[in-house]
Amino acid sequence: MLPPTNLSTAGQPIRSGRETFSSLALSNLVEPLKREGKHHVLDLGPACGPTVAFFTGFRCKVYVADLLDALGPKPTAAGETGRAPPLVDQRPLIEDGTHLDIILAWDVLNYLQPNILLALFGQLRPFCRRGTLMHALIWGHSEIPAEPMAFRITDQRHVTYELSSTATKSGPRYAPREMERLMAGFRVTRSYLLRNGMQEFVFSLDDPESAP
Repeated sequence: MLPPTNLSTAGQPIRSGRETFSSLALSNLVEPLKREGKHHVLDLGPACGPTVAFFTGFRCKVYVADLLDALGPKPTAAGETGRAPPLVDQRPLIEDGTHLDIILAWDVLNYLQPNILLALFGQLRPFCRRGTLMHALIWGHSEIPAEPMAFRITDQRHVTYELSSTATKSGPRYAPREMERLMAGFRVTRSYLLRNGMQEFVFSLDDPESAP
């Protein structure tokens, strides 16, 4: 286990190291998976064996995008100016005719500029249907970790994250309404404030035909 270190951000500590938190949102994601049939999950983060194993236990096929790695080794912070890197087309990753039940965004959205978010959800919309759920963790601080954290699901109620550095960068502080605008058709259905200053969201697709 990494040694815990406090990183002061907006007067509140962001801890480096490894921590497990109780995820109230996770139960919202799992409930629909108890229905009969095969389910499809898209993970925008890097491959994680325990998380893939967790969902395959619910008859899920898991697609792993590792989106930030595809954008480059040093993703552009959403709060920074400058030209955004081109978005790698996610469509070939997902089989034709697939309808995603869950999208796991983790903290990835904090590292994407608004135009990249618009492009991403434009690509994903054909694979979504009414009721598709998305899980996202959004920082409320003006400063966020310089690099995304590593997440893994430990059980139906808990998620473990690991932060390896105390370095920070400016964050976007996306508000819920702005997120809904950038992800046209998705609406906030649940939100929970975590002790480390992140807010855990569950979004649901209300209108698959919505356009930015």
